[in-house]
Amino acid sequence: MVYQLEKLRELLRNTQRACVITHRHADLDAYACGVATKELINRLGIDAILIIPEGPPSSDVKSFITKLGINYQGLGNCNETDLIFLVDVSTYAQLNELRNVISNKPVVVIDHHEVRNAIPTVSLIDPSATSCSEIIAQVFRELGV
Repeated sequence: MVYQLEKLRELLRNTQRACVITHRHADLDAYACGVATKELINRLGIDAILIIPEGPPSSDVKSFITKLGINYQGLGNCNETDLIFLVDVSTYAQLNELRNVISNKPVVVIDHHEVRNAIPTVSLIDPSATSCSEIIAQVFRELGV
């Protein structure tokens, strides 16, 4: 497990707007972790948006959020943000056109897979976790949110 929470706190102190990006066509774990990460950032007083590359999430996610009456989140752009969060993204290939957006910004990776070609500013990675959502739940607890 690699958790760099102190480094994350430092980044967040200097952030006004953040962008949370999942892998393209997000599955339930990526979508849930993305929504939770956005919520965490918002609760810390920072504006955040959630982006899902290549449009809506998987049919499982659509069915799940429809049954719960949740409004879809995942549209927008990251151009005017200070900080990028990659959730459940172990390689830049999963981002397609969004790779260009992250090139000059600090990046936080939250994942339960080993990161392959991404070089994050902050890593919140735990290959022993069952899901990305498990990791963000732990981050909530450790940040006292």
